[in-house]
Amino acid sequence: MDEIERRVAERLARIEDAPPPGLHGKVVTAARDRRRRRRRVALLGAATGAAAVALVPVVVLTAGSGSRTAPATAVTPARDTVISRALPGGRRLRAMALGSDGSVLGVPTTVDAERVRVTQRGVWAAGPGRAARRVADTGPDSLPYLWTMAAGRAAYVWPDGTRLRCLPPGGGEVTTLRPGWDGRGRFYSDGDTVVWWDADRKAVATNLGCTGAARNLPVKGTLEAFSFPHAYVRSGRTMRRVDVLSGRETTIPLPDAREPSAGFGAGPNALAWADGNTLTVHTLSPRPVRRAIPNLPHGGDDAYLGRVTVGDHVVVFSAAHQDLDDASSLVHDLRTGKSTTVPGEAWAAGPYLLRQEGDGYRLTRP
Repeated sequence: MDEIERRVAERLARIEDAPPPGLHGKVVTAARDRRRRRRRVALLGAATGAAAVALVPVVVLTAGSGSRTAPATAVTPARDTVISRALPGGRRLRAMALGSDGSVLGVPTTVDAERVRVTQRGVWAAGPGRAARRVADTGPDSLPYLWTMAAGRAAYVWPDGTRLRCLPPGGGEVTTLRPGWDGRGRFYSDGDTVVWWDADRKAVATNLGCTGAARNLPVKGTLEAFSFPHAYVRSGRTMRRVDVLSGRETTIPLPDAREPSAGFGAGPNALAWADGNTLTVHTLSPRPVRRAIPNLPHGGDDAYLGRVTVGDHVVVFSAAHQDLDDASSLVHDLRTGKSTTVPGEAWAAGPYLLRQEGDGYRLTRP
């Protein structure tokens, strides 16, 4: 056991509702296995701080061009709201998902004096004008799986073991979606649809909100991203963009069959993926353009796990340390082609950008 694992284990032993002995080892093993097998995990966050409205150096890169540094602002907040991270018992909210309606879903965490971060059980929700509130508990064996969540207009979704639990944002009964999630792939909630990879049936599964019967999409491949109504299913060097309502398909050629280290992200106007030190942004227009943005924060560093999210106007790459409370992000503006690297983590969804700012999250509409 290395020094970080030892400190985490000691911290787990001190906190209230600590998991059973040996569970932390399962958490660490699960995280490492996910990194080896898929090299992509959706984690949290965001942070630009008050300086987000100031002029900062950015890297501007377009397809076929070199990079240059120039004073500009990648994202200028037009409207924003602050969501406190403070939770009862000295814990802090760690965001795990941002919905296109501004909903934030997350878990409670503690961070000790040596910056070791420990995730605790439970699901919390917040949003514009809504303080964080506890919406559900999770089982004693849920910690290894609380690495991703999904927030949408019709459903909040989180893992409890290998079960996907679902709650309407307005409240009601927590239900379990059809079994089949394997604990490794990301799942999505956008519009009125939940989408996940059903490992039992080896198919992409969809559900309308939290009720009704799930159905499979008649398309072969691996689910990589979702932006309502389009699921992105990859097979080798071909990405299929499938309308989950009509079944209509279009294809997007990919540069190679290698799996991106931080996976894919999709929005209404772009598909993006990160591989090593480079973020690639593919616009979804009649005449698509691809931009390659180099020098990703912590690119290629195995101690950090990366995630790509895409909103209406911005693409975000976030890299968070697996054990320590440390992260950095790159925010790329689709309208200007400019990019800014900021401390902390960030998410994009719909018209929103979420940034960690000290002991709070700042939710903006860039």
